[in-house]
Amino acid sequence: MDPQGERTATVLRETLDQLYDRDSKRTISAVGRASIHWIFKDDLLPPNILLRLPRSTVDQLMALPNGQQRIDQVFRVAQKMRIGRGVIATLGRQDDYMKRVRGNGGSRTRLKREGIIVLGDYEEHKRIAEALGIPVPGSGEFVSVRVVPAAKAGKGIIELEGCLWRVAKEGDAVVEAPDCPHHIKRT
Repeated sequence: MDPQGERTATVLRETLDQLYDRDSKRTISAVGRASIHWIFKDDLLPPNILLRLPRSTVDQLMALPNGQQRIDQVFRVAQKMRIGRGVIATLGRQDDYMKRVRGNGGSRTRLKREGIIVLGDYEEHKRIAEALGIPVPGSGEFVSVRVVPAAKAGKGIIELEGCLWRVAKEGDAVVEAPDCPHHIKRT
């Protein structure tokens, strides 16, 4: 597995003429290989963070009693990692799983007091991620990070709500995070 994601994905609807039987083992025949529809070929698939986290961490996430707790926790334990919409759906286990990420009661609101911001695929969020030097969320992705006030402007610093912010280091005190503007979404 590539550290950023798988490199191929295919779809093949098998029929008997596409299979080759050799020693009672079926493999795809030349006709079958010619009928493969490549979704991704030699290209990166979106990463699935649940496949990259330690198994014990994933087990702990899945054991939490509700979707909101699971989504909050993945943003805590997978900071600075791109988290796809599919992971949010898996953890949320409900029809409107995206509401679990949003402000107004979702992870953005709940994690703010822990100093964690959750960036999405909005243009402003991408700008914030770039300025902080963390992975930039792609379409349908999120990246969380804990931030603290910065003393002065410079590389890895962003101004939000009139204050300078940087990525928190181990040992930095927890400070409530700023709101991140997101009114302009990338198309």
